[in-house]
Amino acid sequence: MKALALFTQKSTAEFAIRPFLNTEPERTRSQLLSWAKSDNHHLRRLASEGVRPYLPWAEHLPWVAENPDWVKPIIQLLKSDSSPYVRKSVANLLNDLTKSQPDWVLMLFRDWMGNQSVQVLPKETQWIIKHALRTLLKAGHPQALAIMGYSGIAHLTLRDWQIEQQVAMGQRLTFSFGLQAHSQSNLNPTLGHLRLEYALFFLRKQSQPYRKVFKINEAEYQQAERAFTKTHNFKLIRTRTYYPGVHKIELLVNGQVMHTAEFDLID
Repeated sequence: MKALALFTQKSTAEFAIRPFLNTEPERTRSQLLSWAKSDNHHLRRLASEGVRPYLPWAEHLPWVAENPDWVKPIIQLLKSDSSPYVRKSVANLLNDLTKSQPDWVLMLFRDWMGNQSVQVLPKETQWIIKHALRTLLKAGHPQALAIMGYSGIAHLTLRDWQIEQQVAMGQRLTFSFGLQAHSQSNLNPTLGHLRLEYALFFLRKQSQPYRKVFKINEAEYQQAERAFTKTHNFKLIRTRTYYPGVHKIELLVNGQVMHTAEFDLID
């Protein structure tokens, strides 16, 4: 443990700690809790990074994913940490847990909030919550959206949707739209707190298209209407293969599909 505490300050130890977690979980957690109280941000970061159940390129810890209460004391110690390095690790740990125990993570955040909004929490804790919920937010999870203050879109009208009907591989697809707020009870309606995204359905060679969500913007809009323009780059990259044909695009507002359109991707 002393060696790992030294190594993590110049390199890394979240991989090396995992065999100890699997063979001596309680003794190792006792050490991690001690590190979580350290003045050294590298040690505090190791306390959370080491117990991530789905740490990339590392042996998974399925028993942590199935029993998040086991790591809750570590999370509680670090939920308002002053170091961005540590906060990112805590958020990634919680994001890992949303994949197996989303209700547990959402309940934890509601406990932190009490009966108030997320904005009353320390800025450090707000950042952790938002970053930890990124997977659920992209999936349009209603409770995750509600925690972040995103409500329904019944007060919005879509205007002036335009999209290029054809785009070549290696080029950029451009689309634009406007949003207008309306309310019978409010003489000065505003667009409000919005999370704007779009989902693309990429064609595959021998199976159904796969859907990927991309962010446009998220902000508090005080005006009653606003126009938006967005481009998507279809430049050729090694991590994705494009296939020509008709593709579908969805406009998402606060996790809800507001509009669907198609365009042709050509060689």
